[in-house]
Amino acid sequence: MSLFGEIVEPASRTIWEDWDDVLPESDDSKLQWQNKIEISQDIDTFYFIDGKYLNYFIDLQSQQLQLINEIKELNLRLYKIKLLNKYLCTIRDYDIVLSSEIVQLLEPYLESCKNVMTIQTIPISEYRSTQFHVQPCVIRGLYTSEIANKSEFEFPKLEQPNIISGVAAGGKNKYLMDPKYYICRDVYYDIV
Repeated sequence: MSLFGEIVEPASRTIWEDWDDVLPESDDSKLQWQNKIEISQDIDTFYFIDGKYLNYFIDLQSQQLQLINEIKELNLRLYKIKLLNKYLCTIRDYDIVLSSEIVQLLEPYLESCKNVMTIQTIPISEYRSTQFHVQPCVIRGLYTSEIANKSEFEFPKLEQPNIISGVAAGGKNKYLMDPKYYICRDVYYDIV
């Protein structure tokens, strides 16, 4: 019997994969807010900003924001916009594996708000399109069906094979069947 060109593994290797010995972790979230605060039950809009360049811009607007909570090891900050009933959450340089835990941490805020908007900054080298783009910035959006046809959201929809990931994806999945407004804007940028 000839085995030329065929890779033959022992039978014991064919049913065992490296990820089979990963032990399930406990369901308890290790992430905790620095302060215990009461959550407003009638938040108009919850903004989630993911990316270091937008985060720097938010830092410049600090006179209009009140820092109400944070998790320093994640660079996660939660602000209340002073004169409005709106909240703003920023994060940068975090481990994407922690996205589910972060969404669970934000869930009380997401449940008590009327609208959710996420903005992600992504390098333009990760943007995939059939057309050649020479712009330094491309903005695409994803929306729940409630707002898909509103004229004030004139950004083109994010096309396949591009995907959203991280906390923005967790928020989107939460509102797929919910009548709340959910907007996800992906900002693909060229580093200058």
